[in-house]
Amino acid sequence: MHRSAIGAVCIDLPEGRYDRASTFWKDALGTAARQGVQHPEYEVLEAGIGGVTGLLQCVGDERPRVHLDIHTDDVAAEVARLIRLGATEAARHDDWVVLEDPAGLTFCVVPVAPDDPLLDAAPRYGD
Repeated sequence: MHRSAIGAVCIDLPEGRYDRASTFWKDALGTAARQGVQHPEYEVLEAGIGGVTGLLQCVGDERPRVHLDIHTDDVAAEVARLIRLGATEAARHDDWVVLEDPAGLTFCVVPVAPDDPLLDAAPRYGD
């Protein structure tokens, strides 16, 4: 059995427009940001977005987008479950996996500790 829940909303910004867009989103959401501790390439929005962590990240020259991070206590099991539902694997980075839904929307499956409070009310999946 494993648990998973939406843990972060990531605003992906192109490198050439990062500074201006980052300032826009912090001002628009009325929050400050700090550099990520575990992943310093992210800016973590202090107030979050809708009750979950909000992240700003530079995506090089890619198009801007927003994607969800699904946090789970078992990445392999959650990735397998989502692939059975129709997702496809796009990439692996360190300890998380990038997937695409059937429409091509990117999202990530990210590990968290089994005692992470985010998972307290999360559904359980598996046998």
